[in-house]
Order: sequence, then C-alpha cells, then structure tokens
Amino acid sequence: RMKLEAQKALDPVQFQCLYQGNPGSAEGRLYQPFKTWVEKSDYGTYIRSGAYIDVADEGDDLLFAATYDVYKSDNLFFNEKTKRMEPILFALITDMEMTDENTDVTTVTVPAMINRNGTQKAWVESNNGGAGYEKVIKKKVRAITDPFYQGGNKESRIITASAMVNQHIIMPFGWETRYKAVYDHVTGFLRNFGANTHDDPEDGLTGIYEKEIADGNIQPYAHANRGVRRRN
Repeated sequence: RMKLEAQKALDPVQFQCLYQGNPGSAEGRLYQPFKTWVEKSDYGTYIRSGAYIDVADEGDDLLFAATYDVYKSDNLFFNEKTKRMEPILFALITDMEMTDENTDVTTVTVPAMINRNGTQKAWVESNNGGAGYEKVIKKKVRAITDPFYQGGNKESRIITASAMVNQHIIMPFGWETRYKAVYDHVTGFLRNFGANTHDDPEDGLTGIYEKEIADGNIQPYAHANRGVRRRN
C-alpha cells in the first residue's frame, strides 16, 4: 500500500495508467505534464500580473478563475510570423479557483483572490452571465477589469492552443495537492471532447495564452494607456 502511494506521488499520470486501469490513459490526453515553478526568476524577468475569469454559464458549468504573473525569458526564439527574434513569454500561475458555487459566493472569493495576488488587470469572459459578473466585481478589486466577448469556437480554440498552453503556462509547484480539483481535471482531459464533462479550466488556460502570450506583448499593462488623456 505504501509503495503504491509513493509511486503515485512520484508520477500521478503513470500511476493512473498502470495501477488504476484508467481508460483515459496518456495517449488520449490533451495535455502533457505541465512544468512547475518554485523560483519565479527562473523564468526570466517580471512584466505584469493578470487574472482570467471564465464565469459559469447557466446550468451546471463551473467558474474558473486564475491569477498569474507574466515573465519574459532571457532566451529568444525566431517568430515565423514577424520574422524576427523575440523573447519567450511565460504565464506563471499564482492562484486558481474552480467551483460550482453560485455568484453570491464567487463575487466574494474571486475578488479576494485577485486583490491578494496583486493583480493589475482582470480579463472577464462576458458571454452569457459574464457581463453582469464583471459589473459586480469591478467595485471590489484594485485591478482594472476588462470584459470581452469570446467569439471563437471553444473546442477548436482549446485543441489548437493545447501545445502552446503546455509550453507557456507554468503551474505552481505542488499544484497536484494545492489545486487538486483543477489538477485532476486538466491532467485527465481527453482529446475526444465528448468524453469530458466540463471544459472550464481548459478554456481558462487557453484564454490566458490567447490574451497574454500569443501576441508576444512584452510591455506592462499601463503601457497601452500611455499618451491617453484621462478625463477626471
């Protein structure tokens, strides 16, 4: 029994396949094991702190919210699109919440998480219930909130970005115990979409990649507002 526990601690994915007879064995999974951070500085230089909130739609959806710090690596890669060498960006997850609690609860817990992690900007998916949610939490956070409409097909977005999500999103060390529900969900998520009950954390991680990494923006958030005269 102890040996099995030790084996599970060493490699949860392998354990699932070998000992649990889990049909969602590694080849059917969408994600490879994620890299983890202990020292943020291992991933380069700090740029900005954000949050991403995928508000639960009507019905049995889950809310998924994550805070993260964006870091710029000292290493460069050749970007085929822009035809130039560019720094590699990483989003280091600092906190996560996944819950089916109603908005009375999450409009308290999510702002608390955002403030606790020094978030500067919170992206809020404002499809369905998201726009109303953003209006409520806006008053409770020190961050700028940015509600946006997610137009893309969720399934194709998640699948297309999966390798990039794996490469650029770095989980906190020990996330398999600290965020067990998220860990189990993401590491067990199958390529065959119909086989998954929910896709909320995967949608959220994809959103972080799209908003923070995909366009290669290496500036702090404030940079975009420079030169804009604010009316008081």
